[in-house]
Parts: sequence; structure tokens; C-alpha cells
Amino acid sequence: MAFEPTVRGKIWGAFSNTHDIPNGNIIGNYHRDDRPGGVCLSTDGGRSWKVSNQGLPASACVSVVMDPKSRPGRRTLYASMFNDGVYKSVNDGRSWTKASAGLGHPTNMRVCRLVLHEDGTLFVLVTARRDKGTRDFLTEGVGIYRSTDGAKTWECINRSTPLHWPKDITVDPKDSRIIYVGACDTRQAQQGGLYRTTDGGETWTRLARQGTQHFGAYLHPKRPGWIYMTLTESAPGSGLWLSKDNGATWKPMNGLPFVNAQRVVVDPDDDSVIYVTTFGGSVWRGPAEE
Repeated sequence: MAFEPTVRGKIWGAFSNTHDIPNGNIIGNYHRDDRPGGVCLSTDGGRSWKVSNQGLPASACVSVVMDPKSRPGRRTLYASMFNDGVYKSVNDGRSWTKASAGLGHPTNMRVCRLVLHEDGTLFVLVTARRDKGTRDFLTEGVGIYRSTDGAKTWECINRSTPLHWPKDITVDPKDSRIIYVGACDTRQAQQGGLYRTTDGGETWTRLARQGTQHFGAYLHPKRPGWIYMTLTESAPGSGLWLSKDNGATWKPMNGLPFVNAQRVVVDPDDDSVIYVTTFGGSVWRGPAEE
């Protein structure tokens, strides 16, 4: 969801009738990936919604973000449409145009996580596609992409470390050159792990590998150097890990009674509490450290 800071209760939401993105059922072609979705607008805090889809394809919307520097009432918004790329609105979401030049590949536009950094840089992740016949992972289009011109053009920033199945990205809110990505093993390569770049994608380092399918990394906003790491399907142990030394060492957080973890959010009113979303196990609330 994207919240309008000047109007109480005004929210844009990303909706999808395709589920399991970007996990194994979708990547392995066990579920259909072409069900509809889009952007909706609520003006009453989410109690009711209306469609705001003019110009959007009838495909799953995975992310919607708002540019807080744009003018209220005519906000600039961006949406990632699975299988169709990134779209942009400059009129509060009333209409949309495609903004995907240089993004992905004609055979793979599986855009997922879309991030707008405070400095105006956009990032989007294009995740994996698996061949239905050979079961091999296709490499075309997959990667982490960046735009510095309001989504007019995109460039792939992980060519030095290509990943066949990335799942999620996190950009350091203080420095857009620092980016984290979780990745998974494929038939072709053991790429599973958590990766980080500190130079905008020129070079990447694998910080950890605790299983075959890592999901992502999430930074504690008030405790420098604290990074939460999550694993999803096939996690051999804990699905949630914590580093207090900027990724040098890691410890499992075994108090979470579900190994298939995804994203971590720190409680804005109490930084000793975190919330963890999971793949199939609801949302969990617990201590920021064990």
C-alpha cells in the first residue's frame, strides 16, 4: 500500500488474483501466473475501495509506491505489474502509462518488488521463469534494475553477479548504493543466499547462506548494523536470522515457530518488537532479539 500523507485515510493498494509470487508454485509453473489484478484507491482508511486502473493491463499488481515529492492531488505513482513491467501515473493514479524501457526481456517481465528511494532512485526486481519442458531456469530478463530518471529508462545493476531466482530486494534508506537481495538455488547453480552491494551494483558479496531459498534482508531503523534475514521454502532450520554486526555473523531466531518467513517490519512505536510475514503461516509478532 501507498499512503497519502496529507489526506487522512487515503490509500492506494496493489491487488492480485495471482498468489505465491515469487515462490516455487509460480516459478515452477504449478500455478497460473496470468490472473488479473491492479491498483485500487481507498479514501476511508481501507474500509472500501474503488478501481483505479485506466491504462493498466489486467495482470497482477505486486507493488505500488508514491513519490512524496510530487504535488498532492496529482501525485506521481509507480506500479509493478507481474508479467507486464512497470507503469507510471502522474495524476493521482487516475490513469497509467507503461514505463519499462530497458526493463527485463520480452520473454520475462515478471516484475516484483518496486522501491522508491528517498533520493528519487527507483529499483525493481525481475524474478525467475522456469521452462515448462526442460525445467531449467531461464536467465533472460532476471535481475535487479535501477532507474534514475523517473522510470523513463532502466538498467540492470547485477550483471557482475547474475542470479537466476532472486526473491526480494531492500535498499538502505540512507544510501541507495547499498542494496540487499535474497536468492535461491536453481537446477543450474547453487546461488541461494543473501547478497549485498555497497557500490550501486558494481560488485556483490554473499553475506550468508543458511539454506537453498533465501527471501530477503530487512534493516532495523534504530539499531545500526542490525539486519534480519529470512528464508522460505526448504529452510533446513530457522526461517529468521539476525546479525548485529552488519552481516559479519548471524544467529537464528528460533522463537519464531514457523520456518517459512518473508518480510520483517519493526514496530514504529516500540523498536523492541518486530512483525514477520510468512508464506502460509500468517503474521507473527515477537521480540526484536532473543
